[in-house]
Amino acid sequence: MPHRIVIILTLLLIPSTAFAVVPNDELVGNQWYLQKIRAFDAWETQHGSSDVIVAVLDAGLDTRHEDLIPNLYTNLREVAGDHIDNDGNGLVDDVHGWDFFDDDNDPRPELNGNPEEIGVHHGTVIAGIIGAQGTNSIGVSGVAWDVSILPVRVLNTDGDGTFQTIVDGIDYAVAQGADVINLSFVGELDSQELRDAIERAYERGTLVVAAVGNDTRDLDVDPLYPACSAWADKRNLILGVTATNADDARAEFSNYGKRCADIAAPGVSMYSTQTSTAGLGLYGNGWSGTSLAAPIVSGVAALLRSAYPTISPATIITALQTSVDPIVGLNPKGQVGTLGAGRVNAQRAMTVAAGLVETQTNEAPVTEEPDRAVEEHVTPATLVHAGAFDRPFAIGARAGDGARVELTESSVSDSLAFTPYPGFSGDVRVAVGQFDDDGAYEVATAPGPGGGPHVKVFSLTGKLESEFFAYDAAFRGGVAIAAADVDGDGVDEILTAPGVGESPVVKFHRKSGGLMDTIVLETDSRHALNISAGDIDGDGADDVLVSTSGGEPRVYVYRLYGTQQTSFLAYRPHERGELNSDVWVNAEGKRMVVTRMASSVNPNIRFFTLIGAFVNQVDTSVESGDHGDIAAWQPYAEQSPVLVTSELTLGKPDLFVYNEDGSLADIQLFAEFEYRSPMTLAK
Repeated sequence: MPHRIVIILTLLLIPSTAFAVVPNDELVGNQWYLQKIRAFDAWETQHGSSDVIVAVLDAGLDTRHEDLIPNLYTNLREVAGDHIDNDGNGLVDDVHGWDFFDDDNDPRPELNGNPEEIGVHHGTVIAGIIGAQGTNSIGVSGVAWDVSILPVRVLNTDGDGTFQTIVDGIDYAVAQGADVINLSFVGELDSQELRDAIERAYERGTLVVAAVGNDTRDLDVDPLYPACSAWADKRNLILGVTATNADDARAEFSNYGKRCADIAAPGVSMYSTQTSTAGLGLYGNGWSGTSLAAPIVSGVAALLRSAYPTISPATIITALQTSVDPIVGLNPKGQVGTLGAGRVNAQRAMTVAAGLVETQTNEAPVTEEPDRAVEEHVTPATLVHAGAFDRPFAIGARAGDGARVELTESSVSDSLAFTPYPGFSGDVRVAVGQFDDDGAYEVATAPGPGGGPHVKVFSLTGKLESEFFAYDAAFRGGVAIAAADVDGDGVDEILTAPGVGESPVVKFHRKSGGLMDTIVLETDSRHALNISAGDIDGDGADDVLVSTSGGEPRVYVYRLYGTQQTSFLAYRPHERGELNSDVWVNAEGKRMVVTRMASSVNPNIRFFTLIGAFVNQVDTSVESGDHGDIAAWQPYAEQSPVLVTSELTLGKPDLFVYNEDGSLADIQLFAEFEYRSPMTLAK
């Protein structure tokens, strides 16, 4: 008996929202979702290519529909109607796809006498959203209106099918050269065979996109497949899509879950093509479901492959997830992160993909290790610009490296080193700021895991100025620290966040230890927090950046009093490790969030706007590199900031100073002492 695979399209008779009609397609004005995802703007760059194939694995689609025929895939290795298997794949006359449910060459849906039966129209509605022909003066326009649609029938109109028909359909689509496969169905059962087929597709360069279902279900508790399929190596080989409405809130029917939902797309009251022989008309409205959110994403993925034929599935996923419009503020607090990275933005995805592909195809900057003195104590800094820094720079030792702080004030003097926690052997975290109104910089320190939550403030000569406990004195999970002028009064506050074992909060302290405010994070993560700060929105007050060590690579941006401005994925969800971030202002005054993964997970520095839109990335791979911290630093007030990273190169820690384009800056920083691990950097 076949395993039942549930079709998840729902029929809701909701009137569509009208926008200005785009010339040449008379019904495009009914497709509200195209404007929502900025498809019109994306089409200025790319509207698809017939060389790009999108396979629709479903209950069949209308291969004779007037708006689909021009974009229907044709197998040129077959001769239509000669009853010969010309291409030798065991399927006779598979000119326009195949029906694996009935094992014939007609992938159209069954007509059971009920024109409103969902399964009759399901695949046709999906195909129209992906690739109905544009600018042909009739009907609607697909998201990618020049691609080739490959029909592959694997279910009947009741949603019955077997894992074998789906596996065969995936393998067939890949063999035909499919660039994207759309799976708008879910089932209760997981299948190793299905996971293997998805992995084969991924390895061949095919992206598989799947709907997450319509049961208002928390998929982290009660998963559905294939959207929730997982692989032992933790790679994300399938893109799960949840549905949103016209207000960018979760569609009331849509499933959700951090593990299964990777991205969101419109899925309510969708206007598209309908099966022409079923009696409902060629086009219609009121179709809703995550079934229709998935083809939105499939269409955008097809645009990316059309623009960049060699782009990999992994890079497509990265481009899609790092270019979204954030929707966290429009959804209940308990659903933060459960709707994926955000709602897809086609225009921004095109821009992001351009940067990602350029990084992949260009050689990374050559970074030669600077000459050093033979002595154990090397010269601490060699700079083109001699003299005192306008802002000093500090580093902290990692566990086992002496619990030391090194402070550099000038390019022509040795750094100052001191030990803030005698007898402690763990990490030391550091921040540099002006913590009172005397205009002098000071250094704030906090211990890493194993030490108490003991914050100390030192002058630039190493004199202890103040100290306090940021959390319960018995807490030993470590404390992150940063300096920030969160109220814009010219005096920096001391920001702290706890490591493992405390609730996810950020505290704002005065120099004396007095508590100014506390932000309670909208996350259930129990991973250690990393914090930094800077004026990302240009209002004169610093904003707070929060990320985690070991959890989902997400950056949260907060203002004073806990107002969350945005939340976005900086890397793919499975790329987990210590995520560091800071605020960067380039030479043109553009304000961005800059991110870096520690360890060897991902060597790229990435730049994002305030809303989490990907701007650029630079590859800072170094030989045998474990990657450490990142910090934006402006040593001279009249010059642009630089980016400082700590690395492990050739088995030895090192400091690199980069410009925005990834080239080495004309400033070199050397640690005075020998270390075994990449250092922490002042924020």
